[in-house]
Amino acid sequence: MLGVDTGGSAWAQWRGGLVDTPVRAVTGVPYEERDERTGRALEQLRSLLAGYPTRVGDAEPTLRPRVVWPPFLVGGESEADLRRAIRHGGWFPNLAAPAYPARMIPRLSALAAESHDTAPWVSVAFPAVLDATGSGEHRAGPGDGVAYRYGIDAERAAAMLVEGTPERAAEKLVEFARAGAGRIVLSFPGTDWRTQCELAARAMESARAVLPVRRTATAGSRTGCGGRARVTLDVERVTGAYAFIDPLGDDALPADLAEALEQGVREGLAGQDRAVRVRRAWVHEVDAHPAVFRAAGRTAVTEALAALAAERAQVTGRAGTAGR
Repeated sequence: MLGVDTGGSAWAQWRGGLVDTPVRAVTGVPYEERDERTGRALEQLRSLLAGYPTRVGDAEPTLRPRVVWPPFLVGGESEADLRRAIRHGGWFPNLAAPAYPARMIPRLSALAAESHDTAPWVSVAFPAVLDATGSGEHRAGPGDGVAYRYGIDAERAAAMLVEGTPERAAEKLVEFARAGAGRIVLSFPGTDWRTQCELAARAMESARAVLPVRRTATAGSRTGCGGRARVTLDVERVTGAYAFIDPLGDDALPADLAEALEQGVREGLAGQDRAVRVRRAWVHEVDAHPAVFRAAGRTAVTEALAALAAERAQVTGRAGTAGR
């Protein structure tokens, strides 16, 4: 995993970023060139990891053995940052309240559609101060400390902070996940990090029990002949009312493909009333056919329901064993 930031995020600004011009001067890198240099360095790194001869300055090294390049998590909030995140597969906004990724994902999807890419996975990170019983006094420190340290307002700091009992923390984790965060990273400003990790694990288990089941499915030929599709869907655990939620928009998922995808979703549900949300969709720039999106939707939902059934069987088995 590789983290990349060009200096415009709240985190980078606190650590130097825009305001620390002496640091820029020492490196000899003009701030105005940061986007171009970062993009070039990432392309060189990808080429090197893949084992290709790569021009780096006056040299042309080749690395062995070749490896699959790791996730590149790109920070920043400018359009150049977002396009870089799309190119390399991961966006990592910092100091983000749940509403922020929810608001940005349609923009990421639209930008990705311009280059025939999928929107990147979104990671978020925030501090957590957990209390097993909820009886501890609320400290002004966490929220105020985050606001002071990163130069953001107290309302934004409070919205991103996870604190309280594991159950309360689970609610915030669910909020972030439903907003579109695919990876959540917790940090613990206190000294008793072992206890905090144990409480965070409890919170994650509670959150996982209510979050939808996510599955990615691919349909069509590898060459794209006859169409090829790849979609990621979230299927709610609890039955209730049927809903097909597509927040990506026509730029990322054209209406005829979305209609075919929903048809496949309904076939996979086989009459069950569940909400299904489209998280990602990859559209072949030349050969995108409704039939393959229908097949991909059906497969993703079928696999999600199978996973739910397996979970229920496991819980039933554990209950039966405990009752003996």
